[in-house]
Amino acid sequence: MLKVTTGKSSMDLLESCSTPESAIQAVHWCVGQGVDQLHVLKALIAKHFRFRLKISSSPDLCTDILLKAIEVGNDEFLEVILPHVSDDFLLQDWGGKTLVTRLLCIAVENGKSKLVRILSKRGAKGAANSSYRGRPMFHLAVLAGNLQVADELLAAGADIMTTDIRRDPLLTTVITDSTDSRKEEKVVWLLKKGADPKMCASSGKEPIHVAAAHSGPIIVHLVKAGCDVNTQDHINRDTPLHVACARCCESAIVTLIQHGAKFNLLNNQGETPLEKLLKFAQKVPNFHSKTRITLAKSLVKVGFRIPSKGKTDKSRMRNIGRVGRDKVADVYRTVMTTVTATGSLQHLCRLKVRDEVRGQSFEKSVASLEVPKLVKEYVMFKDNAPSAVATIKSLVEEL
Repeated sequence: MLKVTTGKSSMDLLESCSTPESAIQAVHWCVGQGVDQLHVLKALIAKHFRFRLKISSSPDLCTDILLKAIEVGNDEFLEVILPHVSDDFLLQDWGGKTLVTRLLCIAVENGKSKLVRILSKRGAKGAANSSYRGRPMFHLAVLAGNLQVADELLAAGADIMTTDIRRDPLLTTVITDSTDSRKEEKVVWLLKKGADPKMCASSGKEPIHVAAAHSGPIIVHLVKAGCDVNTQDHINRDTPLHVACARCCESAIVTLIQHGAKFNLLNNQGETPLEKLLKFAQKVPNFHSKTRITLAKSLVKVGFRIPSKGKTDKSRMRNIGRVGRDKVADVYRTVMTTVTATGSLQHLCRLKVRDEVRGQSFEKSVASLEVPKLVKEYVMFKDNAPSAVATIKSLVEEL
């Protein structure tokens, strides 16, 4: 076994390597010492590994050398070492994955984009879609915010449409993370790279339904990517506005209104978005209920309604499954008794125009109308000052 002391010069180290095993041990020592010994490593490689000798001729040492090089995270170490490791060694099975795939997983987890690029060229290309710690490596890179690493994985053949173990696409997972301060940046990046903005999650919801529960700004990006603000999910037939109202997400409600959401579409339970909002409100005074009731009063002024039971289809009654007091109707009646204004004539005309505008892209449809720009902005509830942040209150104030 080669013993190297701290005070030994690089020349002494080179001269002491009289056998292939001692040369490999010296490489192991250099990698363990870190970047300060890179020049010694290069000298060792130049002297002892120019011909047929491979570092992989000592399997255990070679594995440890590669793992240490990945942990150090210096791409120069790996570039010097890898040419002297055989392909057969890198492609051997190592705990259910090839060794090079395992190394790639660690490099991805550590956020080392250059290491990912180097390993991808040495047999890890087919491994770019492998999973690590329960998620596809591409998902791990994006969720960690390592977009350069994710770029390298895409270049190595990673599928941007791959799903996790729950069959949820990455776009949905990113939008769901309410603690991520870079969420919007990641969504824009994924859409730019070709992620499908309409791919359903295991819940039957499209990304725009998920965004409706969390964020108004992300809805804007999804609409620009081709999402329909009135699309219904595959389980309950909820629109994004149903979801936003159920979650009492005011920013999402405003954004959906401004991009053409229909106020009173029914889901398969016969519920409108307003009914979803009031479903979780009670007549007893508590903060949660007061917030929902206050929001409901404003939405009623905008044009949101709950149809009477006699006007809903029979499926509503079948899906209720019981007959009794309708508590939502009680709360709705209370709300309606406090709303005295019927809305101006021009607002009623606006609602009629919105109902008649067809097509997936509401903004394009409105833009094609042969009316003044101010009228178009009025129809889209965008006639406030450009610098102002729209709220439900601001929409109601200009009625």
